[in-house]
Amino acid sequence: MAGPYADGSALKADIIEVSGREDRAPKVDTFLRLCEIMVQRELGMRFTKTVVTGTFDGTTDLLELPADCIRPDALWITSPARYEVELVSEQQFATLQAQQEGSLLPIGGVSEGLSIRLSTTPAAGTAYELRYTAGLPAIQDGTLSADHWLLENGPDVLLYGSLMHLAADVPDDVALTRYTGIFQPLLQSLKKLEWRARLHGRGFARSRRPTP
Repeated sequence: MAGPYADGSALKADIIEVSGREDRAPKVDTFLRLCEIMVQRELGMRFTKTVVTGTFDGTTDLLELPADCIRPDALWITSPARYEVELVSEQQFATLQAQQEGSLLPIGGVSEGLSIRLSTTPAAGTAYELRYTAGLPAIQDGTLSADHWLLENGPDVLLYGSLMHLAADVPDDVALTRYTGIFQPLLQSLKKLEWRARLHGRGFARSRRPTP
C-alpha cells in the first residue's frame, strides 16, 4: 500500500518512482490533479458553485481552469457581446472549429485536461465569465496530509489513480490495465470510509444544488 505521505511532494515523488518513468516527471502535477478530480466526482463530495471572470489576451484558444475546479458548468462571453459558449463533445467540437475559421468570438468549447479549448482564439480584451463546480484545493508540494482529506485518507487511491493517468499519457495499455485493477477496489474502500465518516458527521455531504 502507498503512503502515508507527509505532504504532496512525497506523493508526487512516489508516483514517478513506482512508474519508473522519469520522463513523465514534468507532468506529474497534471496526473495528480486529474486523479483528484476523478476521485472527488466518484465520492460525490460537497461541492461549491463558483463564478470567476477574466479577459482573453488574444494569444491562445485555451482557457486554463481554476486550481479547485472539479468541472466547468458554463462559460459566457460577456463583452463585446453577451452569450453562452456551448460546451460540447470532442466530435461536435471539430465541426464547430471548421465553422469558426477566421472568427474572433468562440461559439463552442470542449474540456481538455485542465483547460477548455475554444472553437477559435478570442480577440484580445474579450471578457468571459466561467461558472464551475469547486471541490477540495489542489494538492501542492507543501500540502500537508493532515490538512487535506484525500491525502490523509486515500494516499493509495491518489497514487494508483495518478499512475493510471500517467500510463494513459505514455501510452502503456499493460500498465494502465494493471493500475486500474489496483485502483478500483481501493476506491470502493475509500467510498465506504467516507460514507461511514459522513454518518457520524465527519465526512463530506453529497453534491448539493448551487447557492443562488
